[in-house]
Amino acid sequence: NYMVVWQQRTNDGRGIAGVRLPKLAAAPTDKEALRLSAVSFDEQRASPSIAFDGTNFFVTWTTSRYTASAIQVSHVYGTRVSKEGIALDGETVICDAFLLQRAPRVAGDRKRGGFFVAWEDFRTALEAADVYGARISPTGANLDGTGGMKIATGTHDESRPHVAHAGDDANWVVAWRDLRSKQTYDIYGAWISLAGKNLDPTGYLLSAEAGDEEAPALSGFAPGQLLLAYERLDPRSGYGSYRLRARAVQSGAPVAAACGKNEDCATRVCVDTVCCATECGGCGVCNVTPGTCTPRQSGSESPTCPGYKCKGAVECPTKCETDDDCASNASCDPATKTCVSRVICADAETLKDLTGKQTSCAPYKCIADACRAQCGSVDDCAAGFVCDYGGRCVQPPTGDASGCAVQSASSGRVGLLGGLSLLAALAAFTARRRRGRGSGVVRRR
Repeated sequence: NYMVVWQQRTNDGRGIAGVRLPKLAAAPTDKEALRLSAVSFDEQRASPSIAFDGTNFFVTWTTSRYTASAIQVSHVYGTRVSKEGIALDGETVICDAFLLQRAPRVAGDRKRGGFFVAWEDFRTALEAADVYGARISPTGANLDGTGGMKIATGTHDESRPHVAHAGDDANWVVAWRDLRSKQTYDIYGAWISLAGKNLDPTGYLLSAEAGDEEAPALSGFAPGQLLLAYERLDPRSGYGSYRLRARAVQSGAPVAAACGKNEDCATRVCVDTVCCATECGGCGVCNVTPGTCTPRQSGSESPTCPGYKCKGAVECPTKCETDDDCASNASCDPATKTCVSRVICADAETLKDLTGKQTSCAPYKCIADACRAQCGSVDDCAAGFVCDYGGRCVQPPTGDASGCAVQSASSGRVGLLGGLSLLAALAAFTARRRRGRGSGVVRRR
């Protein structure tokens, strides 16, 4: 059966009613309208919306009333309705946040069961709406609380939402009109994962042509593909006319498909060049069983789990007992029980820390996982440097290309003293070089 719902006024008040329609018959299955909500004079129930999840229908609506302070409030309610036309949940609160919630729309997941309700929300400002939503389980439970989840909450107006299941085994899609341009309305949307994560918290532009674009409506027509229909004010006719426009919208590559980045995937999770069904922790891989996150081998290291060794789970460990729990360039801090960075020599002249950052030790060498702070010989210096008398690695002195100078006899005493000084210096340098090999070394850590 199909089911049609509406707002109904009766002698005893106003409520939500409906009838079932068989596919091939010309008359309703129900001879009288089915009452799907409570009925009262002091409350107004309006704006009903209905969807089917393969087992039950879900009907949502707004209920408006005046408070004791004569302030009108409006909140979102709903109920599952069986195929037999029986309201199963009474009036379930979908959202009763501050002040006003209006225009709810609902969609169903026919494969897994359950529903998603989206509405415009004025809890923060009366002049500009936001868009909120909530997931409803197959058993009718509100999975996101009576405050709802944020879908679009900019300072500008975001209103008239519509929702559909994406048909990609991963997401719901919500579309709305958006005034962020501050000139005309455009159509934006957001993909909401089945787990309740907003994958587009700042909105995803769906259409931004000239003139106002409003009243979006979504409907799936193939796996991961939807038709977006909307109104557009066409200014070319002089006085302006609304035209009906439509676009095809795609979710992205399905689970297990090849990918290069998160945005390529319907799930927005690309791990090991494969679209993964779920987020995969720092110790998870998604290419062993394509599309399914599985843990790395216990004791292995992962580039996305810095500092720790994996322990057979997809999530990174956060505590350690010994250094064996830590990656090769980290050690276990006994005070905090966490793996902390330990730098290592990447090569003879470069330090590398836990994050992969490299630091040059020049003019010194990197020895025993530390840059030398002084030298005892040229062996402690980087290539192209020598060790001077002060224990510093410096550029070698420049002089005559031959490396020697010959004085004539006429130079007398000066020539002799110069020669003696050179011999003394060479002797001192040789002695220092020999002593340096056995001397202690101060390392900067």
